[in-house]
Amino acid sequence: MNYSEIKEIISKVSIGYLATYDLDRETPRVRAVDAGTIYGDCIYVSTFHTSNKVRELDRCNSVEIFYSDEKCQIRVAGEAEKIDDLSIRERFLEDNSVMKNMFSSADNDIYILYKVTPRQVRYMPEIGDEYEEIVI
Repeated sequence: MNYSEIKEIISKVSIGYLATYDLDRETPRVRAVDAGTIYGDCIYVSTFHTSNKVRELDRCNSVEIFYSDEKCQIRVAGEAEKIDDLSIRERFLEDNSVMKNMFSSADNDIYILYKVTPRQVRYMPEIGDEYEEIVI
């Protein structure tokens, strides 16, 4: 398995599970998010400005996104960076019609876009008991 194959699997999954860390409660938080769009090696995920994950990511940008389908599990750990570049925000909306319907325009104040830069990617087949480290 290589990172190109991992990106292909992620592109077919509709939901990922984003783990952040809540410093106030000193506890991890996990929630379902759109699976994400991949540009280059990075995964882009959107949210509303009122989401608790925005506050959490402002304070601690380390994340992990978990993906699963009927054949495997994938874990992507990395750093999340808020994206203000309007051209990237517009491209993301153009590539994600559901998100475009929710946010309408790239300069909408309620629309927050994050780029997750992977530092570790792990893969486990459906029948497996150990994750394989994937080179990015």
